[in-house]
Amino acid sequence: MSVRSLIFFGNPILRQKAKPVQKIDDNIKRIIDDLIVTLKSYSNGVGLAANQIGELYRVVVIRELIEEDEKVSLAEPEVFINPELSEPSIEKETMSEGCLSIPGIYEDVSRPVSITVTALDVNGNQFTKKLQGYTAREIMHEKDHLDGVLFVDRISLDDKKIIKPLLHKIKKKYNPSK
Repeated sequence: MSVRSLIFFGNPILRQKAKPVQKIDDNIKRIIDDLIVTLKSYSNGVGLAANQIGELYRVVVIRELIEEDEKVSLAEPEVFINPELSEPSIEKETMSEGCLSIPGIYEDVSRPVSITVTALDVNGNQFTKKLQGYTAREIMHEKDHLDGVLFVDRISLDDKKIIKPLLHKIKKKYNPSK
């Protein structure tokens, strides 16, 4: 288990489609462990996809927000292997999103309020969950990563124009040879 370096905007790995996990072997378990410790190393990190640490497998981890007595905390990370999304709600909500791979940029993204996810857990057992609100947004954001889609692809053209110089700075800072 080790904290892995993140892949940042501008690295072509973020634009590649991740491969389905065929077998949950020691390599996949190591990737899952690394995803969890890497995510936990970021106090504000709520989700992470395997390609954000340079692994092109369809694995994500998310931490649900827990709101109690006006305090917000994060649950332990939950693993989703080969997640498939279905039944998006007709109702959508626009909220600010950010990404550990695109530091310092937050933009409004419209997404369904609820979604159903079917995935495998770390033991290879299939499960299905109906997710609501922020947790639904988290899984949609991370599933996008597995398909090579970033949240900045889902913002308005006007907002894209505004953040273009910031994205260029991130690309230059973290991927100087690209």
